[in-house]
Amino acid sequence: MNLKLKRMWLSGPVLVALVVQTQAAGLNLIDDTYGVGAGSFELGSFVDAGGYMRLAPGSGQLGGWTIGGDGVDWLTTPYARAAEGAMSLDLAAQTAGWIETTIPTVAGAVFNVAFDSYAGQQPNTGLLRFGSSAPEAFSPLTAKEAADAIYQHFAYSFVASSDSTVLRFEAASTSGFGPVIDNVSVDSNAIPEPSSLASIGLVGLFGLWLRRKLR
Repeated sequence: MNLKLKRMWLSGPVLVALVVQTQAAGLNLIDDTYGVGAGSFELGSFVDAGGYMRLAPGSGQLGGWTIGGDGVDWLTTPYARAAEGAMSLDLAAQTAGWIETTIPTVAGAVFNVAFDSYAGQQPNTGLLRFGSSAPEAFSPLTAKEAADAIYQHFAYSFVASSDSTVLRFEAASTSGFGPVIDNVSVDSNAIPEPSSLASIGLVGLFGLWLRRKLR
């Protein structure tokens, strides 16, 4: 992620603030960090076992992601239909597993996480965790066979608490297949919340006062 500092001037009572912004709005930070396709599980060393590959805990074969819990299944055609590209990910190999990735963030800024999901063969629930924020549960409504998957789109917003954040998806309940996720994206305009801007603005205002005093 390319970040830059921008100086902002407000008319009237002059207030100076340093605002951190991303260079490109709408950028998928997962793809930008690990390579295009990382967010839709297109990267890595896939060994086809009939339309899927079982990834054990600790596996490094899925590009940009760490595997944990009881493992996950990496899916492809003709066994499973993807929402984006050719690959998708079942969060349960047999029982609940999880995946996580670390992305660069800006403390105090709001980040948007979006993804597509379907339940699997029976209704299943997943959890989305973003750093230290409270987890969000997602429960796709439609249960389908993998080849006939009907995805639902989910979107959440979180406030980052540091300059890097762990994003995790995990199966909260599973029938042994699902929930399945795909097309994960994280983006932000990386502008800190008003409380953060207020403190930064006071520093800027003091700097302006000091510069005038020194003239």
